[in-house]
Amino acid sequence: MYTFSRSEEGQEVQLAALVAISILAGVLVLCFNYSVELLIALLVVEHPVIGFPTSSLPSPSSPSVPPIPSRRSRSQRSRRDRELGGEEEIQPLIARSEKVFVTDSIMGTIRHLRRIGGRTAPWRGFIGAMALAFLDGMVGDFVIPKLQYWIGSEVAGRVLGGTLSLIAVSRLSLTILHIQISHPQPTTWLTRYASTPGTSVLATIPSVTLNGLLALTTLELPFLTYPPRYTPLPYILTPVSTLFLVIPSYLALTRVRSSLLGPHVDPIVPVRRVEGGVSFWKVLAQVPYARLAWFALKGLPVWLAVNGILYGVVAAAYVWVYGADGWVQGASVFGMACLTARFGL
Repeated sequence: MYTFSRSEEGQEVQLAALVAISILAGVLVLCFNYSVELLIALLVVEHPVIGFPTSSLPSPSSPSVPPIPSRRSRSQRSRRDRELGGEEEIQPLIARSEKVFVTDSIMGTIRHLRRIGGRTAPWRGFIGAMALAFLDGMVGDFVIPKLQYWIGSEVAGRVLGGTLSLIAVSRLSLTILHIQISHPQPTTWLTRYASTPGTSVLATIPSVTLNGLLALTTLELPFLTYPPRYTPLPYILTPVSTLFLVIPSYLALTRVRSSLLGPHVDPIVPVRRVEGGVSFWKVLAQVPYARLAWFALKGLPVWLAVNGILYGVVAAAYVWVYGADGWVQGASVFGMACLTARFGL
């Protein structure tokens, strides 16, 4: 049952408000989910630093930090400063046995980003990520149907086509990650894309292929082994396999890409750089799963609350215009935005 206003002017106002609310909610969803993806990327790639100030982590271009002074030398220096009429603030250093991580705190990481790149730092690379999601979808829509027709299998076509689409956009994916983890530079994402070395892109192809095949096969296999019409087991196995195989595979790929950051680029957080990239299989065991689990535990309520509120706003707007059926249409629009943010970025 439609609840359009009887006057044409009222209908135009309703539709304009509906479009504006949908666009605004979609942009907010994409921005929020992108900032979460960026924080997770920083957490995954950050390399432990030992014995450095917590408020000023080192970069390749920064001078080395002097050793920790003894208590006697610190007291002598403070006495000398007081005699000269001034006091020098000494930055306390963490004990050499402790590891320092910027990403131990979610809000601390956001403050660190803003201190380095300004208030818009949590959304650096956002436009490039949108282009990446669009291109990945275009390539997949073109390749997957053709492979399904040639191979004669829908599942094999989806797995191989999805992997090929990931390979096709691997250069842009590498560029976006490097933008996310590096200090702001006076260039656009297109310039960074053009200057990304081809050798670095080629070094990521094996890892991208492994990630695509492992992730897509893991998601498809439960539905082949246990048809959903006979048992609900696929709906149980899919979340479990995603948690223990798909997500670790993606995180390992992120670490491989971060290790190829150019030597002339200053990272936001300490990054382990390896010429030619690190091994995909070796890095699977190096992902900080415990810290990621703690991040999810702290951030999941906020993520659910923000997405839930925006979902309610969009659905209410559709109900206002289309009546009770508007809940379904509002949910589909909001779901498309969420899927774009989750799987496209």
